[in-house]
Amino acid sequence: MEKIKNYLKLGIFLICLSLFLWNCTLDEKNNDFSKKENQITSINTVSFEDAIFSFNSKKGKTQNTNARLNEDVFTVTPDWNSLQYTDAAYTDADLTTANSSINRDGNYQSQLHFINVNNVIKSVVFTIYKDNIDNNGNVIDGRIFFNDLNGRFLDGYVIENGLFTERYVVQSQTQQASLFPFMLLQESNQDDCWNTDNLDMFGSGVLDTVDLGSVSLTTTGNEDGGGTEVTGGYSDSYNWYYSSGTSGGDTTLGNYLNNASGGNTLPSGQGGTGLSSGQINTAASAVLIAMPIQPDEDGSCPQGYTLNPITGVCEFKNIWTDDESAHRNLLCGNYTFTSVGNASVANISGLGVTLTQGYVSLLSTEFTQSLCVTIPNTIPAHASGIFNNAWNLTMAELLSYLNLTHPYSNPTEIEIKNIIMEFLNQNIKISSSNVLASVSQNPCLGSIPTTVATYCP
Repeated sequence: MEKIKNYLKLGIFLICLSLFLWNCTLDEKNNDFSKKENQITSINTVSFEDAIFSFNSKKGKTQNTNARLNEDVFTVTPDWNSLQYTDAAYTDADLTTANSSINRDGNYQSQLHFINVNNVIKSVVFTIYKDNIDNNGNVIDGRIFFNDLNGRFLDGYVIENGLFTERYVVQSQTQQASLFPFMLLQESNQDDCWNTDNLDMFGSGVLDTVDLGSVSLTTTGNEDGGGTEVTGGYSDSYNWYYSSGTSGGDTTLGNYLNNASGGNTLPSGQGGTGLSSGQINTAASAVLIAMPIQPDEDGSCPQGYTLNPITGVCEFKNIWTDDESAHRNLLCGNYTFTSVGNASVANISGLGVTLTQGYVSLLSTEFTQSLCVTIPNTIPAHASGIFNNAWNLTMAELLSYLNLTHPYSNPTEIEIKNIIMEFLNQNIKISSSNVLASVSQNPCLGSIPTTVATYCP
């Protein structure tokens, strides 16, 4: 029963993640290049030791960058004695948190948040402004912000009457010039908020808010089979990382966050009770999981990700490739072929394939028995080269096939073996120019010698 509940949680999360629109963007950054679903293959808890190591590694880079730029260095000082695990939304993994102080004035509380997504530790400075609390200290009205270790604004939300109701959205200052005086008035209560001081990642921008309850996110198919079309005032997302409520079709970002924090929904909900710190952190974990990964100070992305030049964020590489560390797949050896009638025949063992997808998914399959290779009208001296050529062509075709048919999933071992055998039998006929050439999954009968496959170094 517990296993079924875990599968249900994972299923709900993946449905949610396929719909969520991440929308802090300048409209001129919209481009089809970025229309990809966020592919989450694993979510794991970050240990205390890994959280400290990750922070110290990034802190050194950010300090060096700020020193070069001669900036007023933004400083985060974690209290590692406060490290704890708290529930994360839509997953069995935990969010790792540490209370932190920031060298900025204001009536706020900040923490470092960590979670591991696709084998990459994602971390942010999470800040909450408790504008109105109840007698138990729960937040009735407030604001939450996500910043990187340089203090750059990443995302933010408004809490009203115990519900997430609005999202902070960066707009182009030139596009919003006529509304700028209004925005100054609208954000006049944010004077103590340092979290939006640095909007450099968006160019020259100003901050606006969008009502979460009025925004409908409608999933549709793009020409490439992914992506969304959006109604309710949102422009195309600059990174196309989605998640939403627990049901498909039309839904709202507000429902996604309010479900994560405790089950309240918009727009039908008329308000909820105050949110505890734990509830707010759980909702924050849903944001962090779906948040795009920023390149480091050198412009590099983690393994398994590639930099999108249009959006400036790191995107998961859904591409099946050779596992270079395994030194498998491509053959370079010679095999002991024996003449049987007018054909060269051999048993070849140790044949298999090892592939990776974005350095996250690993696929490794090996034939447990020797394959029987029969090449008519060919002398044994030429047979090894013909088989190697056929096998190597098959590996190239296998990669192309997987990238077309399994961009977001792993095929089964039986599927892989069947695909290899189908392609290999076609390629052995082509390489030998003989339609009678064949490869069988069963070893050759009789006293046919067996040779272990030799892969290229």
